Amino acid sequence: MNHAVCTRTTLALLMLVAATAAAQEQPTPPPAPSAMPGQAAPSASPGQKVVASYSLGDVTEAELDRVVAPSLAQLKSQEYQIKEKAIRQIVAERLLRAAALKAGQTRDQYYAEQITSKVVDPPKERVDQILKQYGARIPGTEDQKRERVVEALKQQQTQQLETALKDKLLAGADLQVKLEPPRFPVAIDPTDPTRGPADAPVTIVEFSDFQCPFCARSQTTLTKLWNEYPGKLRMVFKDMPSPGHPRARPAAEAAACAQQQGKFWELYEWLFQNQKDLSDDAIAKEAKALGLDMDAFNACLSKHEADQQINADLREAQLLGATGTPTFFINGRMLSGAQPASEFESIINDELAHAGTAAKTGQSAQQEQKSEGEGPSPGKVVIN
Repeated sequence: MNHAVCTRTTLALLMLVAATAAAQEQPTPPPAPSAMPGQAAPSASPGQKVVASYSLGDVTEAELDRVVAPSLAQLKSQEYQIKEKAIRQIVAERLLRAAALKAGQTRDQYYAEQITSKVVDPPKERVDQILKQYGARIPGTEDQKRERVVEALKQQQTQQLETALKDKLLAGADLQVKLEPPRFPVAIDPTDPTRGPADAPVTIVEFSDFQCPFCARSQTTLTKLWNEYPGKLRMVFKDMPSPGHPRARPAAEAAACAQQQGKFWELYEWLFQNQKDLSDDAIAKEAKALGLDMDAFNACLSKHEADQQINADLREAQLLGATGTPTFFINGRMLSGAQPASEFESIINDELAHAGTAAKTGQSAQQEQKSEGEGPSPGKVVIN
């Protein structure tokens, strides 16, 4: 019995691995400065909290935070997800029992009627397809392999039917999860590219890499959201180029130089749409097509005027615990990877409800959306 459970788990992983692997690119942010060999370790400056002292100097709370931020961010997010899932499971089970009682049945009778009785043998073609693709990794004789695949597919059906039933019950239960989700303080600098109303109820900060394929894939989702919530979103871009993408940083510099002439978002879209050729010549050709002053554009690139801002974005990503691209912060709530629109919508809707704001339609929303070129008010703003 235990062997069958392990086999089902292995099979499920084999079937899902292609869809879930590498949903994020993993860049390497610049490391925190440390003492060189033979050099004294830094001592804490006045006002800095010291968490440890040793023979060569001090370790400050800020240094510690830089090191542990990624792990703590993941733990905070995992804790919230585990608790939220547990709440849904508790409520769904109670609703299931209530539905059974209303139907004059026991919980198990109701479950069998609504779920177990609807599970059917999977099509032979589907079983053959899995055996052809994964058969070598499944232990046992050919008959045993086939039985295990059939069992796994029927279990998958059961899970889908159960999820659908519980989702239906939850949809009519007016469930309100009152846990406060983890939020991370994301600093928005006046130099950060921004579009959307400055007072929009939802701010989405995107840490991205112009050569990352998953970042490019997420653009379709962001466009959908932009159109779906007119006047409700403020989008902010931050650079997180990976050392593994040789053209990511030059592209980031080009976008920053285009921003100086008010053409960031135009070049932003082109860069993600043309990842196959991000050469200097291709970027320069597009910059010229956008009507940029090429002398000013080329001077900005040659002087690497964007270096400081890009490095600041990388350090901030590290402090926030963003370990790969793309990473998004929706009103400070982290969402990692090229997630489907539904994941964004769930958080956005929750934030709008939390703010007591309904999505606007019609002329007033269109007028708000026209302010997409506006930047933040002077001074750095922190979203959390």
